[in-house]
Amino acid sequence: MDYKKKIEEFILTECVEDSSVEHISDDQNLLEAGILESLGVLKLIAFFDEEFNIEFPTNELKLANFATLNTIFALVEKLRNVQ
Repeated sequence: MDYKKKIEEFILTECVEDSSVEHISDDQNLLEAGILESLGVLKLIAFFDEEFNIEFPTNELKLANFATLNTIFALVEKLRNVQ
């Protein structure tokens, strides 16, 4: 299963308000680009629970964890290995 692709698709369909965004590069800063905002982060946390069965600990709620696809993917991998 390609978790990074699933995360990108979720962000593009559920979090991005600008329909002209069709792809996110792995290292693109989602926060600075306005692709991901606070509501999008909350949606992602719910998505982690629903799609990957990952409970999100509050100590991981740091903007740096949601900066890029790579950092989000690394967080998912870390949380999957903990549980």
